[in-house]
Amino acid sequence: MLAVLPTCGTTGLVALADPLQAAPMRMVDRLIGAVLADRRVSPGNRCEVSQQLTEEGRPTVGHVMARRRGEIAAIVEGLSAIWRP
Repeated sequence: MLAVLPTCGTTGLVALADPLQAAPMRMVDRLIGAVLADRRVSPGNRCEVSQQLTEEGRPTVGHVMARRRGEIAAIVEGLSAIWRP
C-alpha cells in the first residue's frame, strides 16, 4: 500500500484496488490510524472519498522504499552470476 499510494496520488479506493489486486479499505484505515494517510470527501461529490499520504507519511514511504531496494539488492547480489541481470 505504501508503494502504491504515492504513485496514485489523491485517489479513491476503487483506483487503489486494481494495482493492489485486493480491497484496500482495512489497509487505508490502518494508515489513517498511524497518521500516514488521510481520507477526504470530495466537495463536488459527497459520494466520492479520496485517500492520500499525509506530510508524515511521505518520509515513511521514502524510508520503506530505500529499505526495500536494499533488501532486493542483497538478494540479487547473493544470486550466482548466471541469474543476475
